[in-house]
Order: sequence, then C-alpha cells, then structure tokens
Amino acid sequence: MTQLSLFDDGPQLARQSDPVTSQAAAEEVRPKIGQLQQAFIAALAAIGKPATANEIGARAVAMGLAGNAESVRKRSAEIERAGMIRVVGIQRCSVTGKLAESWQPTIN
Repeated sequence: MTQLSLFDDGPQLARQSDPVTSQAAAEEVRPKIGQLQQAFIAALAAIGKPATANEIGARAVAMGLAGNAESVRKRSAEIERAGMIRVVGIQRCSVTGKLAESWQPTIN
C-alpha cells in the first residue's frame, strides 16, 4: 500500500541550486513524505498540547512512527500549507532549549 502525500506531486524538497547530493537525498525521502506527515500529525495529537516541531519529531521517533526526528520536523511547513496545523505561539523547546514556534492542529 502506498502512502499518499498531502500534495498531488509532493512538495519541492530541494532547489535546483542545491548540491546534487541534496537533490538525491530529497528524491530518496519523497516516497516517505505521506508517512512522515502522518507521523507528525499523530505525534502532535499524542502530545495533546502545543509543541515545537523538534518536540513533535522526537515524539514521533519515541512512538516508533519514524526513524529520524529531523525528517518529521521538516514536514511542519507542508502540513501548515495544507491547513492541518497552525502556529499558536512561541515557547522554549524541550529538545533544543531554544525559543521556537509552537504548533497545534487546526481541527481536534
């Protein structure tokens, strides 16, 4: 069964000006985009309160939904453009210790 992305052709994952290694990595992750987006949404729901993208990525890995928190974290902009999450403030991230945007689902 193939995971469907939130987008027909999928998001642009690398710019033409990016090194060829970055473009190759982007094409390698492309088939996993839908699964990573779903992992982001499921992890955010499991947290149950606004969370940073790094916190969401870490939770997705802890839940066994993804192997790499960074790949999950990077899906936030795509999911926001799809209207499924929104920024609700700024908070200190428990993963990085830095201030970061906090996300919550647009529909509970």
